[in-house]
Parts: sequence; C-alpha cells; structure tokens
Amino acid sequence: MTVAENHDASDIGERPTWAWPVQAVVAWLARLFTYIANFKRARCLKPDWRDSWQDLRECEWLRDQLIAQGLAQLHSNQPVHLDDTKIQLEPPATYGGPCPRTPFDMNRCFLAIAQWAAYPEAIIRERHKRIVRAAHGSTYARSAATHEAVRVATIKNATAR
Repeated sequence: MTVAENHDASDIGERPTWAWPVQAVVAWLARLFTYIANFKRARCLKPDWRDSWQDLRECEWLRDQLIAQGLAQLHSNQPVHLDDTKIQLEPPATYGGPCPRTPFDMNRCFLAIAQWAAYPEAIIRERHKRIVRAAHGSTYARSAATHEAVRVATIKNATAR
C-alpha cells in the first residue's frame, strides 16, 4: 500500500508522515503473526490418536509374518509366493513395543506399512540381501541377521502348529 492509495488518510485530509511506513510494517507483522497462530492451531492433534495403536500393532504383526514367510522361502531357494501363506490373525500379547510417543511417529509406522503393501516382494528381497551380507559382515550385521532368523524360525514353528 502506498501513501497515494491510503484512502482513509486522504478522506480526513491527513498528509503523509514518516510514521506511515512504520505503521505498514507493524500491520504486516501483525498479519504474519496471525497466520503463524493459525498454522499452530491447524497442527493441533486429536486427543484420541492413541486409539489407533492396537490397529497398528495388528498390521505390523501381519506384515512381519509375511516377511518372515518370504524370507524362509528365499532361504530355502524357493521363489517368493505369499498368496497361500497361513498366518495368525491375532498378535500374541508379547508382540509389539510401546505405543509411539507422538502421532507423527505413529504416522511413520503406518506409512511403512503402506510402503510394504505397495512393494512386498522388493522389501523381502532387500531384507534377504541384508541377511546374506550380514553373514559375512560386521558384528552388528550378524546380530541383525540372527534376530531376523529367529523371527523366521518362530513364524515357521507357529504355522506348523
């Protein structure tokens, strides 16, 4: 807004002063702070976001079983075939960690499940490569491979029962 466009001042017969640019900056800052406050209000989260934890836990349980089945198939030199896989629908009471601390962490977990749903075989093959590399790699990689192998064995035993 320029001084020539300031209709309020010209209506009452005011002449432009040095304070008008300062007033314009103050008005601009006030509007900016209003926008920031509105953005903060928009980021307020629903208080019941933790109610989705049980659904997330069940989805992760199903995904982990399918990954374990795919890894078992790859370890036995078979092609990955998950169509007729038998899985348990209910997770055991000991499965899963604590609820994510923030809703953004929970959202990341749901996004990981969506990525798995989009490319299941690619994720299984990537984990298989990591396990094979770990067999010849570092101590950390070996412990990760051992953890993955234990999970595969647990799933195989559970489906055998």
